[in-house]
Amino acid sequence: MTVHRRLLLCGLSTCLVTSVAAAQSAAPAGSAPPASPAPAAAPPPATTAAPPAAAPAAPPGAYYAEPAQAPSQPAQQPQTIFVEQPPLPPLQPKSRYYHDGFYLRLSTGYAYLNVSTSLSNGAGTSGLSGSGGAFDVLVGGTPAPGLVVGGGLLSEQIFDPGTTIHTSVGGVVTRGSGSLGFGMLGPFVDAFPMPAGGFHFGGMLGLAANSLRSNKDNWSGGLGLSLWMGYMWWVSSQWSLGIEGRYTGAWTTRKVGDPTGDQFDATDSSQGFALLFSAAYH
Repeated sequence: MTVHRRLLLCGLSTCLVTSVAAAQSAAPAGSAPPASPAPAAAPPPATTAAPPAAAPAAPPGAYYAEPAQAPSQPAQQPQTIFVEQPPLPPLQPKSRYYHDGFYLRLSTGYAYLNVSTSLSNGAGTSGLSGSGGAFDVLVGGTPAPGLVVGGGLLSEQIFDPGTTIHTSVGGVVTRGSGSLGFGMLGPFVDAFPMPAGGFHFGGMLGLAANSLRSNKDNWSGGLGLSLWMGYMWWVSSQWSLGIEGRYTGAWTTRKVGDPTGDQFDATDSSQGFALLFSAAYH
């Protein structure tokens, strides 16, 4: 571009600026320039949810447990499992073929009895012995399986016993014409080691008495002891039959002599053996 053209342009620009300034100064003083329209209100900024806070970082070398989360659904109940098994065989009541409850035993059989008598004045000794019959009655209950407790009566009766008399000059053996009786009354215990079995053993301790009869009654009383052992066989659910061996011993005292004159104390020592047949409800 030449120098003349640059100068021309500068002059035109200066004239244009001068004309505009003159036009503005010619406008009335009280008129205000037209107000520009107010800009539209900006819409409120949209709110956005704050992001969840990040879990604090675990320190180096330390174990950090994750926070427990609430279950999204209720916990399920454990299922019940039913296991079916075959039914157990029926049990027989203990009252059948079993030694329990009420007890009753009746026994009878053969008996042998020997009674030795010694006098307090030392004049001599005498003895009565013989065989005969025996009869027992026992009644009781069963506080524990196979264990019987109760009361009973044991008796033996000897007819026409043989008599032996020993004195300082010798002995005399005669045959009596009376009878010899023995009895014992007291509590007893009878045990069945196997409550459903038949073997049993027991004993009694009680009051004992001897009856020595010839022309007149002559009684002696004291204490007695009896022991037995046997076996019973079931014949029904409650009844049983069996055999039994029994021993009895007693120590009794009495007065001998003339009731209107001198009398002496006599001590009788009795021993008896019996083989019995028994029937029991138990």
